Amino acid sequence: MVEKAITEAEGKIGSDIADSQKRFFAIKLLERDAKIGDYFRTVPNVADEINALEAAFDDDVESIITHERYTYISSIIGKCAKKTRKADNMTTSDRIDSIVTNRILALPIFALVMFIVYYVSITTVGGFLTDLVFPENPLFRLPVMRT
Repeated sequence: MVEKAITEAEGKIGSDIADSQKRFFAIKLLERDAKIGDYFRTVPNVADEINALEAAFDDDVESIITHERYTYISSIIGKCAKKTRKADNMTTSDRIDSIVTNRILALPIFALVMFIVYYVSITTVGGFLTDLVFPENPLFRLPVMRT
């Protein structure tokens, strides 16, 4: 049905456009692209084809053509791309994700990791850096106010 409408629109284009580009312009006319009219002396009337497509598919013509594009692209990808990995073979990253993003274990794991980060930064690295910046030297001690 869509191919028929495109062919009919191609027939209405005439000699304004080269034969190699007629299909593109026919699709753009069916999509009601406003900028495509600049390429014609007189814009062909494709309202009948648009109305027939919209009546047959019960959708607007832009959505119909977009759906046809994606269907065509999916068929090409299906012929070209081959999945080498089976669904039951999980990668290491997938295994880690299934544990860390588990709906029950995710929050306890997050809390544990945050505690470890806090503990390490305060006791080991934090203490070492504090001693480096502020050594136990009488010159660095703050004066104590006595009342």
